[in-house]
Amino acid sequence: MANQSEWKKEWGEPVRDLRSLCVRMPGIVRFETTRNQKEGYQEIQAVFRKVYEQAVWMDPALEETREDLSWYLLALSRTIPEVDEEVFDHRMNLVRQYRNTLKRVLPYYGEMRGEEQERIRESIRGACREKILIADKYTAYC
Repeated sequence: MANQSEWKKEWGEPVRDLRSLCVRMPGIVRFETTRNQKEGYQEIQAVFRKVYEQAVWMDPALEETREDLSWYLLALSRTIPEVDEEVFDHRMNLVRQYRNTLKRVLPYYGEMRGEEQERIRESIRGACREKILIADKYTAYC
């Protein structure tokens, strides 16, 4: 994949553009799943692991971190469905990241700006649709 090294460079250490991650990573994973025999899955896991390590330190009580956390949740909810279910460990690593981050963020949902709330709602709707979350528990956000 010609673009593989480009995206690896773009999402080096640390990953700063979570909006771009949200927009581009689902397509990259789709390509890896359907056309590249999942060769890039390890690198994709590394990118999300780096972001998760950064997100763990982001305090959702702080207004300046909420936008990043909302983009990260949306990126995960859009990317997880593109991961082949046969590669269970890779998929479950992302599911755990999503669930752990959502659990930390939801108590501050009411304090977030409209666009941040919308990204989180969209991520929850997608996660419920994909059976990442139990839909009955999250009806207030759908």
